[in-house]
Amino acid sequence: MSKSKRHHYIAEFYLRNFTEPMFGKNLFVYKSKTKKWDPRTPYGVGWFPHLYSMFDDSGEKTDSFEKFLGKYIETPLAPIMRKAATTPDALTNQDRESIAMFIGVTTARIPSMMKGILCDYISKLPTDNASELDKVVQSWCDVTGQVYTEKSKEEFLKPSVFGAILIWADSLRDRLVKWNWASIRTTRDNPFITSDSPALLQKTGGIRDIRWVTFPISSEIAIRISNAELRNNRNDIDDVADMNRRTLENAKEFVICHKKSFPGDDFLLQWPTKEI
Repeated sequence: MSKSKRHHYIAEFYLRNFTEPMFGKNLFVYKSKTKKWDPRTPYGVGWFPHLYSMFDDSGEKTDSFEKFLGKYIETPLAPIMRKAATTPDALTNQDRESIAMFIGVTTARIPSMMKGILCDYISKLPTDNASELDKVVQSWCDVTGQVYTEKSKEEFLKPSVFGAILIWADSLRDRLVKWNWASIRTTRDNPFITSDSPALLQKTGGIRDIRWVTFPISSEIAIRISNAELRNNRNDIDDVADMNRRTLENAKEFVICHKKSFPGDDFLLQWPTKEI
């Protein structure tokens, strides 16, 4: 049986980099639907029930993928992200490799991306293959003792989606570690924000045509990774506001900050509501 029900698609240890004090538990969440700030904790935001649960052959829910992410991705990365939040110049090549993998996993594991992977796969199936998939899913429901519903296909394909998340993240990591990394610095009075979709991937075409990536590390540090030359240690307030606006535009439902104001927050009222 699944022991974990609250599955965070934005890791708690990452959100602690944006709390007051840093690595604490107090933060503010601004939701596009309510247009207001609410006090929350890393545990209370960025999660969805049974998001990474799947059914085993006996029809029982298992959270093995959630446990895999915790053991092999999040636990080893937590101290590296602390280092990145305080002394980014001390990051080693191995540290950057771990951060790059985390960026990939974080990008691919959000609910909207998982839904997109499923819809893209199903929509491209030839008619005969789609019919065959329906039969296979119905047989799977019979074997596992489940009632066939409109969500059965999604549950059946979850293991494949989880595999796709790791394969895509691994591919992105291999590209990012070869590129140029630069840090953007600010102060706690003029903080960076993060969101439910924190990694911004600038593309010139399809998903393989990524040219640079920005990712907020903490309230005071963000990174820019590019296959072009970058200027290091940028701290101009306009850069911070631009970074925050891009983070806000890329967000789905909410943004997070350690206080209720930040450079670029004048865009909040114009921020459109997006479905996750």
